Amino acid sequence: MDIENVVFVQQFRTPSSEIWLAETGRKKDSEPFAQLDIHYTPSMAMVTVVYLNPPKSQDEVHRLLDLIDDELLSMGDLEKGNVQFRVIYGGTNKSAVLKREAPAGNTDPLGGLLG
Repeated sequence: MDIENVVFVQQFRTPSSEIWLAETGRKKDSEPFAQLDIHYTPSMAMVTVVYLNPPKSQDEVHRLLDLIDDELLSMGDLEKGNVQFRVIYGGTNKSAVLKREAPAGNTDPLGGLLG
């Protein structure tokens, strides 16, 4: 996935939720690599990212989550801690709350999500 060319295509919107597809570029044969389900509460945004193909690296996941935070979330903010991400891929259902800093003694903020 080339993070500089990721395009988000909105599929559905309600007053409290949105569904987006993440694609690499806007080529004719471009296929989505992930679906994003965003649900809003009065105080936070909860985002489920479903990878259609397993991500190549943990860094790829972090870069996509940062891009989602920057481009799609108007009220949520990783810096403020009012965004929760859940990542699903490869037939597994592993989830974690993404934070800027890992808990003491843990260098993986996604809690072994890709390991």
